[in-house]
Amino acid sequence: MNSRSRLSEGWLSPVLWLASAAALGQALRIYDGFRPNPEAMQWLLVSIVLALVGTLAPGTQDSKKGDQLISWFALAIVVIQVAQIFTIPLGKVWPLVARQQLLPLHLALAVTVAIAGATMGQGAPLRWLARVGLVTGLLIGLWFVNHSGTPHIDVYEFQKHGCAALFQGQNPYAMTFSNPYDANTPFWAPELIHDGRLQFGYLYPPLTLMLECPVAQLAGDPRYAHWLALMGAVGFMWLARRNRMALLAGLVLWTSPQTFFMNEHAWTEPFVLLALAVVVACAVRWPKALPFALGALLSSKQYMVLVVPLIPLIWPREQVLRDRVKWLAKVFGVVALINVPWLLLNPKQFIHTVVMLQFYQPYRPDSLSWMAVWAQGGPPTIPLWFMFVAALVAIAICAWRAPRTPAGFCAAIGVVFLAFLAFSKQAFWNYYHLPLGALVMAAGASRFGRVDAEADVVVTATEPKKRAR
Repeated sequence: MNSRSRLSEGWLSPVLWLASAAALGQALRIYDGFRPNPEAMQWLLVSIVLALVGTLAPGTQDSKKGDQLISWFALAIVVIQVAQIFTIPLGKVWPLVARQQLLPLHLALAVTVAIAGATMGQGAPLRWLARVGLVTGLLIGLWFVNHSGTPHIDVYEFQKHGCAALFQGQNPYAMTFSNPYDANTPFWAPELIHDGRLQFGYLYPPLTLMLECPVAQLAGDPRYAHWLALMGAVGFMWLARRNRMALLAGLVLWTSPQTFFMNEHAWTEPFVLLALAVVVACAVRWPKALPFALGALLSSKQYMVLVVPLIPLIWPREQVLRDRVKWLAKVFGVVALINVPWLLLNPKQFIHTVVMLQFYQPYRPDSLSWMAVWAQGGPPTIPLWFMFVAALVAIAICAWRAPRTPAGFCAAIGVVFLAFLAFSKQAFWNYYHLPLGALVMAAGASRFGRVDAEADVVVTATEPKKRAR
């Protein structure tokens, strides 16, 4: 293995990462939520193969042709995804909306395509295009939340009532919730339901609670916070590289076909993507802040424990052992600072809700995973722990071969979570939104893409200093 290939990514890698994210977006568009559709599973397989090959591809020198190919490919994905948004329902309550009511959405999508196309021009003002693109995405998402109905889904109730409890001086992790489904629901294990109430509290980590509750209290709906987090991720993607690829990658992310559907259902993965984008921006622009951002990323969701073995892909290379120990102490110090105060309020309830609840979650035959495919609607035919085996194999491969760069770190997260979810007992739209976003960020964080004349690609925690081309 060439040592250089482990310290950089070639132009082929971003192309494959974008293709993998686009393929995964198509799988989620086709998936109906009732069964693992064969066509959706085919797209999922394509996504996994492309992500893995892109991560293992050898690194090469910068290539002008590579820059052009990556950018044109990203532009094509944006156009295709926008065209699909024009033709599919945005969410479950949107099919009956009159076409004239969708005029703001159509105008915003047209502006987005125009911005993506304008990036390809020589001397294009990338900074201004990025600002207009970010504002456009932000406004249309807020418009969507304002016009979307209340989803009949438990996670929306958990967040709404959990935030309300917090502002009433109660501990959201020590409360219980009314069961919004019937008593025999397959969504929750029977031992978690008693007298019509779900026996757990706010099931997301404290970082999510702290990020969404102020916005939910002010705006009356936690989904505003989710969209702000998603667009925050787009903004930090741009800040990291400030080049054409970073801008196009942000457009690819928020125009993914099921993005509005995700927001309608109040799933919290945008907070994880925001934390990951901040990590990338810190690695590229503000290396001293990287351990603190990484600690926040590890605190953003329970399953982010799988990211811990991938930390060597992004930590500073030129460190003696003592400095590395101090660096890691900062990372896990942030994790403790975010979580321990809430743990101390009520250790039993916090551990039950935030940690042990994940082990109570039942197997779901309607998951988009091969565990569900092989079971054919019945009980699982492979052990539930096999998903951890798949994740560990992916971790080992990425630790061995993935580029030691911010892009390689994001790509490795995408590969690991694709492997984990593809064999998981539960795998739905929101779960896959993390690897989709991570793969897009990998392309956006790569070293390719024409840079704005006024922008610098500066020192990083893992790469030498560069100047704008």
